[in-house]
Order: sequence, then structure tokens, then C-alpha cells
Amino acid sequence: MVYLGLIRNGDNAGTTGDILDFQQAGNVTTFKNAVAGGNTNDGNSGYGTRLAGSGSAGSLTYSYSAGTGTTNIPNNITQGVYTCHTSNVNSTISILNSATTRTHARQHDNNASSVKMVGPISIADGLNITPGAGTPGQDIFLAGFVDGVLGVGSNPIL
Repeated sequence: MVYLGLIRNGDNAGTTGDILDFQQAGNVTTFKNAVAGGNTNDGNSGYGTRLAGSGSAGSLTYSYSAGTGTTNIPNNITQGVYTCHTSNVNSTISILNSATTRTHARQHDNNASSVKMVGPISIADGLNITPGAGTPGQDIFLAGFVDGVLGVGSNPIL
């Protein structure tokens, strides 16, 4: 038997029981599904699977947890790409690790809402998004990942 990689069943939001639309190239998987809803003012949605969400908060944190549950990530996933959403208008958004000791990105957004992508970064570090003002709705999505079990290209490491 040859390990071909991981798939995701459900997006932990609007679609909870379907295999997510994805693309895989070697050891990198990216999700192509649009998640219904989300905390934005401009109708944009996230991609992949929703790891954390809040209707109103000063910040939102996803702390890594190994496993296969709705907000868990298997421990062979080493690097991830996240999308972060907030319904805040005209605010600076900071994207940090879950311990808030390292900044991955900071951006001022003049749009109706903020949608940021960050990665690839270490999955084990988790993620925190902190809007510059107010307590807007926020979401953190896993939009793609690197599978540490697969080798680069089409040949898995056995």
C-alpha cells in the first residue's frame, strides 16, 4: 500500500460532511472550496476548513491540536497556509503565532473587511489575529498544508 496523502471531510462551517475540493502537488495540498458565511462585510469567504471563529472578539486564537477532529490537524502536517478574516473596516490587522510572541504579518486594510493569507508557517505554532480596533467578527481557516510524510514530487517517502 502507498500513502497518497490526506483529504478533509467537511469545512467546519457550512459543509460538514463532504470531502473538500482540493489540489495536490507532491507534498503540498491546497483547498479550493469556498466556505459559506464567514465574518466579512464584503461577501468573501474562506478556503479550506474553519479552525476558529467568533462573531465578536478583541482577538481570535487557534492553538494547534493534533488529531483528525474538526479543528485538529494531523501531526504529520508540518507547515500550513492560513487565511484570516475580520469584519473590521479600515483597521490594522496583526497576524501572530498563538502565543503572540512572533508577528507573521501586519497590514492596514482600507476595504470593507480584511482577508489576509499567511504561510507557509509552522502548524505547531498556531495562529492569532488581532484587529487594530473594536471587536469584529473573525475567522481563521486552514487553506493548505505541507504533508511531512510525502516526499517532494510524486514519490512518497516510505
